[in-house]
Amino acid sequence: MELRHLRYFVMAAEERNISRAATRLNISQPAVSRQIKDLEEELGVILFARKRDGLSITEAGVTALAHAKEMLRMEQALGDSVGAFRNAESKCLLRIGFLPTALPGFLAGALRRFNQLHPDVCIELHEQSPRKQELELRKGALDLALLGSACPKLKQDFHVEAIRKTSIALLLPDNHRLRNRKRIDLAELADEPFL
Repeated sequence: MELRHLRYFVMAAEERNISRAATRLNISQPAVSRQIKDLEEELGVILFARKRDGLSITEAGVTALAHAKEMLRMEQALGDSVGAFRNAESKCLLRIGFLPTALPGFLAGALRRFNQLHPDVCIELHEQSPRKQELELRKGALDLALLGSACPKLKQDFHVEAIRKTSIALLLPDNHRLRNRKRIDLAELADEPFL
C-alpha cells in the first residue's frame, strides 16, 4: 500500500465520482480506477459500490476512509515537523546559553518573536550555570550568554548589555537580624545559610 493509493481513495470518496477525482488529482481516470482497485485487492474488501450516477462508499470504505485520512494527516504532520531541518546547512546557527529561570518568563517569548523575524537562523539552547556559560563563551562554544549579573572581568572581555532587570525577593525568619530592612546588599548575606 502506498500513500498515493490513499490519496486517490480519499479524493474519490470526497467526490463520489472517479472522473471528478481524476480531474482534481490532475491524472487520468483509468489511473485513479486502477489505484483504487489495487487498494481494494490489497485490503480484501470493496470500498465503493459503482453506480450509474457515481460511487457509493461501502461500510468497509467508511472505516478505511477514516484511517486513510488519518494516515495522510500524519504524513503531512511528519513533513511539517521536519521542515525546520530542511536546508539546515544553509541556516545560520546561534548557540545560546541560559539560566533555567530565564526560559519561562522571558526567553521563550523572545525566541518565538526572533524566529518569526529570522526564520533562516537555527537556535541551539544550552541550559547552563553562569560559570559554565562564561567558560563556553571563552572557548567559542556559545555565541550568546544569558547569565544574569556579569562579573567585572567578563565586562572587560565581552560586550555586556542588560536586557532585563529582575527583582529578587528574600524571605527571612521572624527573628532574623535583617528582618525589618527594606533593602539588603547581597554582601551582607555572604555568611548566611540558604535553602
